[in-house]
Amino acid sequence: MSEQYFSNEVQIVSDPGSVFEYVTNPNKWYEWYPSSLRSDKEYRASEVGQKFEIFTVQKPIKLLPVTVKKALNYTVSKSDYGKTWEITATSDLVESTTTYTLTPTKAGTLFKREFRYTTKSWLKIIEPVLLRKSIISQARLGLNNLKKRVELETA
Repeated sequence: MSEQYFSNEVQIVSDPGSVFEYVTNPNKWYEWYPSSLRSDKEYRASEVGQKFEIFTVQKPIKLLPVTVKKALNYTVSKSDYGKTWEITATSDLVESTTTYTLTPTKAGTLFKREFRYTTKSWLKIIEPVLLRKSIISQARLGLNNLKKRVELETA
């Protein structure tokens, strides 16, 4: 299967530093990103080379009680405080790269999320039909949740 790519952006009424601090804390991901589960480990991941593990859950078929829970092993590949942060993730079912770009604006921060992924194993079969729309929808919801959470925390 070929690599998939999509991006989303949202205007956040908060300074880039505050947004960066929130996003680079994997322990807070479950608060805003729909597929991330709460971690029982403490992580800070703003520096290049830092590694962490987060469990995610996907529901490929909305009407069925089937879920795919997976540990993803992340590595910070780029980090420029308040400007950009990039992480790679690997598991036996997926490889991905997520890039966050933070641009200062008069209203706060324009936050852009770019996501590239390649599925492996049996997930290649269901990804185009059952998973892709869900991943894209979760990304949109995640950015809206992120906006609300950061604006509440920095108000």
